Amino acid sequence: MVQPNKKKAKNQHVQEKDNLYENQILTVENVIFAACLMMIMIAPYFRGLFFRENYYIFHLITAGLFIVLLVKQFFSKNINLPNRTIDIIMFGLPIAFMLSFIGSVDPGMARDEIFRNINYVLIYYILIITIKSNKHQIIVLNSIIILGLWVSLFGYGVAMGSWEYKDAVSWESTPMISSVFQYHNTLASFLGATILVALVLAIRAYYDENNREKNTLCSVYAALYLGITTILISVFLLAHSRGALLVFLLIYIITFILVPLRDKIIFLTFSAIAATPSVYVLMKSNEIMVASYQANILQQNTIIPNGGWATMLVAAAIAAIAAFIYTMIILHFKKDLKKYRVLQIATIVVGILIIFIGINIISDKVSQDIGSLENIINRLEAFNNIQDNSSAASRIVFYNDSIKIYKNFPILGAGGGAWQALFETYQSYSYWSRQAHTYYLQLAIEAGTLGLIALALILISFLLISTCLYMRYKNNRNQYIIIAAIVGCLMLMSHSFIDFNMSLSSYAMIVWVLFACIFSKNWLSYENQSNNTANSLIERGKNNKLISLLNKDIFLGKRSIFLLKLGCVLVFVLNALPVAAINNARKAENLIMQGNYMSALNYLQKAQNNDPLNTDMSVYYAEYLYSIASIQKDQNIRKAQQEEAETILENLASRLPYSTLVKVKLSELNYKKGDMDRAKRELESAMSIAPYNSDIYNQRIIMGYQIAEEKIKNGLQTSVRTELEDVIKYYNKIQEIKGILETKQVKGGAERHFDISLQALLHVAKAYYLVGNYEETIELNKTVIKDINLVEESTNLNAAAYYKLGDESNYKIWREKARVKNSNNLEKIDEIILLPYIK
Repeated sequence: MVQPNKKKAKNQHVQEKDNLYENQILTVENVIFAACLMMIMIAPYFRGLFFRENYYIFHLITAGLFIVLLVKQFFSKNINLPNRTIDIIMFGLPIAFMLSFIGSVDPGMARDEIFRNINYVLIYYILIITIKSNKHQIIVLNSIIILGLWVSLFGYGVAMGSWEYKDAVSWESTPMISSVFQYHNTLASFLGATILVALVLAIRAYYDENNREKNTLCSVYAALYLGITTILISVFLLAHSRGALLVFLLIYIITFILVPLRDKIIFLTFSAIAATPSVYVLMKSNEIMVASYQANILQQNTIIPNGGWATMLVAAAIAAIAAFIYTMIILHFKKDLKKYRVLQIATIVVGILIIFIGINIISDKVSQDIGSLENIINRLEAFNNIQDNSSAASRIVFYNDSIKIYKNFPILGAGGGAWQALFETYQSYSYWSRQAHTYYLQLAIEAGTLGLIALALILISFLLISTCLYMRYKNNRNQYIIIAAIVGCLMLMSHSFIDFNMSLSSYAMIVWVLFACIFSKNWLSYENQSNNTANSLIERGKNNKLISLLNKDIFLGKRSIFLLKLGCVLVFVLNALPVAAINNARKAENLIMQGNYMSALNYLQKAQNNDPLNTDMSVYYAEYLYSIASIQKDQNIRKAQQEEAETILENLASRLPYSTLVKVKLSELNYKKGDMDRAKRELESAMSIAPYNSDIYNQRIIMGYQIAEEKIKNGLQTSVRTELEDVIKYYNKIQEIKGILETKQVKGGAERHFDISLQALLHVAKAYYLVGNYEETIELNKTVIKDINLVEESTNLNAAAYYKLGDESNYKIWREKARVKNSNNLEKIDEIILLPYIK
């Protein structure tokens, strides 16, 4: 942040003013600082801000806060504007996504990614401006811990049956807590970062060189941190995320290395104090969750044990009490170096004994109740064999397919949301995944090499500044702030190598918050030491010129604030339009439920006008408009509405060449208006885009038979044979692809079933009947008849087929079965028998 109208000689005077200002609590900056943190803390509750209807509202809040802050800064005599090289680098990702928008395969999703990344930068800027002291940084880190605490307790409450939240627990044979993130891996990764931050701050709480006499207060703080950490660890383990556990262990080792030598034993001891009670919580709670799964999901006669909450609270209390006693002892003996060393040695010995005792206790518990931990052990053992690990196997396929997409869009990428738009075209087998399950490859697909370079610059700057700050505050209490921010960020970003956590805005926000925590610390250190060359941060860094470049001022003066404010207002308005569209669509849905269809049409039209880039909304509006047109009495209005609906879908098809949704809807519209050839072409085009999407093949089979049936009714039998042969051809195509997929033997967690639907199979049986292959009709009906909704129609068709074969005995048997179901079926059987043989 700069003071463009002040010379270096006046820095001291300005600093005195800043110090006076920082002592004030109810300032505009502090209010916005608190509001920003509050927004970040509640964000995960809204499904992790994964969906458009959730994250756009938060974009408005962020932009509004930043505009207020800029207005205040504009009228301030002491301008604080983030304008260093390092601050400008943060705009790299939004710029990369803006450039990728030019060739985006889905402009709507590409637009979303631009604004999501702008939102992260605005949060960073808000915090950079409002963080003015170490207290602010501690508040930021504590806010992250509080966020982790309530997210943990909320998810745990759902697991214990105390309240409900959709997808907060994945109820499978191994129930996994996902909490408000609705994805267990993301929850585990976030909690892993929170655990490390809490452990580091626990050391900082006890290590207070300014308050050596306040041992009790320091012990209380340490106890509070470790009590919370026990809860965090418990839920982290109950999320059952193998990848997060592996990454956590790696980052834990890094944290141990970063912690100063004098506190390494303390760090290990604090970790043991927090982790030991959580093992019992894991065993007890997992037992409750498995019983809940058996009773509620499998409907088994199982008794669900009680005591989940009591176990958690007791575990947290034990950790807190142990931490308080241990910290008091440490602080008491710390003044005597000899006694302090003896105590450290004793701690190591006791720790080893506890480990051995703990292993024996756990072994006894497992032998008594093997079921409670059996699933956990099986999941951990899956690390040893990727082939048996469906999640890992599918991810490897995703990564290979991602590289194929990246090679075709290497420079600017294919725009935000490109993976979702393209994966069906490039996929190696039939799976369904809207995310590439790796942030870095997904970024490469969406923003190309330019996006990777932008991210690399941010991360390199973060590591450089973090390293310099770490050295700058060596043997200083502030070093723990740096360590906490470093390891928290490393955990969040490292796990994103193997999952799509960064697609949840509430998760990604925390990364930018930690960036702001480090870079604000850098700013405070840099400015405070700028007049003292011997002690400056520049001189302490190994890469002096590079650090100096990162802290160099770029833009100066109120003109820069004005441009930022103008840009932020534009961002606010452009974010408001999708929000307005979503609200109008919700009003339309309510009106439809009330039967007020014409008023609903007006709101849907407003929604489509507000956000024409929203593909789902545009498709829904076009479908609804075409349906409404069919009940219009005025032919001119009807024609105009039908043409508008068709135009909307045509424009979408032109703008979204890889969208199977649009092509399928365009096919349905052309079928309704009687353009059968165009309807078939659109479905066949969709097949070429998504060759492993069996739904499209099934739709083509059903449509082909319906066209043939319509031609028979209209006496156009000359071209019916071609339609029926197409039906059989696509049935054989499904069997061929199914065989290919089975030979690949790729079994992943995202595997999508590829097969013909029973409804489509019935139409194939009908097609075989019309071309005279009655044996095949009967053979296919053996499968179709299993569907209770199709059994009657299948029975009628079987009776007619046996009649055509001259099998009088079976004909009478099936005719009687049809009569028993419904006496009207006898007439239907006669109608089927009278259908012409298609030569």
